[in-house]
Amino acid sequence: LKEDPPYLQFTKNVLKNCDPKDKSSYNTFLDEVFKSSHWFQNKRITFKRSSSGRYVSLVHDRKRIGTLVSMSTQTFKFRIGYDDEILIRDMEKNHLKVPKSDSELETDKFLNYEEFIKDYNGKQTGWGESEIDIQSFMDQYPLSNALNQRLLRRLLNQVYHELTGGNKTRSQS
Repeated sequence: LKEDPPYLQFTKNVLKNCDPKDKSSYNTFLDEVFKSSHWFQNKRITFKRSSSGRYVSLVHDRKRIGTLVSMSTQTFKFRIGYDDEILIRDMEKNHLKVPKSDSELETDKFLNYEEFIKDYNGKQTGWGESEIDIQSFMDQYPLSNALNQRLLRRLLNQVYHELTGGNKTRSQS
């Protein structure tokens, strides 16, 4: 019997571990947002399964830069090997705009990175000193809205570029 590829097995674990009310959001995140981000699309990223199956390491050019973790006690954690304060400082140079709803005025609203990029404090399953808090993002910006999916994909791509030294994202005008 052939095993599922690491990402597919991880996706199944997340959907098994999550609260039924969150299943649709996680499915959208894992199948549409994450899969269309640089984390999944870039050929220089490989997914390495842990022996326990609880996490998948994200390896870029033979260097681990993050882990995706799923356990029954923690549905989903996205941890990265980068200091949260430095990452936020660098990302704020190219702030992402939050899409406006029809009811909002013309003032631009920018994503508050500190709400979603946090110092990791918890049990050390997986690897990485900071966390991208996907659950908080989905609570604040529901993924049933395509503009919120795009915003999350852009956030993930921006983090990816900061970690890999890729082309810096240009601010949207």
